[in-house]
Amino acid sequence: MVLDDVYRIERLIQEILDYARYMEPQLTDEDVNEIVSSCIYLVHVQADRRGIKIEKELASELLRGMLDRQQITQVILNLLLNAMDAIGEGFGTIRVRTHRLQKPNGQEWVHIEIEDTGRGIPSEHRAHIFNPLFTTKHSSAFNEGTGLGLTLVHQIIKEHRGDIQIRSMEGVGTTVRIQIPSHYS
Repeated sequence: MVLDDVYRIERLIQEILDYARYMEPQLTDEDVNEIVSSCIYLVHVQADRRGIKIEKELASELLRGMLDRQQITQVILNLLLNAMDAIGEGFGTIRVRTHRLQKPNGQEWVHIEIEDTGRGIPSEHRAHIFNPLFTTKHSSAFNEGTGLGLTLVHQIIKEHRGDIQIRSMEGVGTTVRIQIPSHYS
């Protein structure tokens, strides 16, 4: 029990430090599909063990993006782990999609979508999910939440001049849509 508490405190401290530190992206030319695939690879064993199927539909014509690889990896891993927590123990599906998106001004963007068949986010919580220290995971069997995961995700996407939207329906699941410009201008 002590060791579990030490790990939990360590994780909380690291998330607080990550949140407090200004995170200017260190941009490099990256293959988003490769980042997404590597994140899925990292969580697939845990997902299989819990009866969760991960489906991926990665666009073959997806543009490369000017991204901070480490930060975008953190975003995708956080969202995959949240989706797994929402499904819980038992059967469920996480779908990860990428595609190319052209904005009305002609600018090309990368679109990443992570959809789960979990329990969904209660309507009274939706307005607060990006707020620091807001969590509903106090009683999670897998992860005690710190309330900083989605705050960091939101901050990273905004630092990449992107957009994040979350749609959720209780009892049906949640879909997270991320859009990032393919070129940082």
